[in-house]
Amino acid sequence: KGLKVTKKGEYPITVGTGFSVAEVIISNEKINYTGIESPDVVIVTSDDGMEKIKNRIDDKTMVIMDSSLDAPDGCETITGDFRKRSGRKGAILTAIAFWLNQSALIPVDALKEAAGGHKHAKKLISAIENA
Repeated sequence: KGLKVTKKGEYPITVGTGFSVAEVIISNEKINYTGIESPDVVIVTSDDGMEKIKNRIDDKTMVIMDSSLDAPDGCETITGDFRKRSGRKGAILTAIAFWLNQSALIPVDALKEAAGGHKHAKKLISAIENA
């Protein structure tokens, strides 16, 4: 409670193909700028996504990534079989739930609750539970 949050998205013109990037800032303080130049955490499950963000990763960035990807040099990485567990489309949600379980920033049950109102709630909640 009391957190400030912003989200900025970048998607290819043909939604559903290629990369998608969502920059999320979560802070206790007021957020004045919504861009992220040097992320604290990167969660990536595809080669396209890694290619898009790899130049923004530095030695202070924690990278949570699918085990099928090549890890970038010089940063902390945690890998998981997110694509095997949830498929190509569900992998990122599984990886996010994995990170939330590790960080305890936001309860995973809150993510499940948010997914519960979606028309594909069963699939989304399944991907979250695969973490």
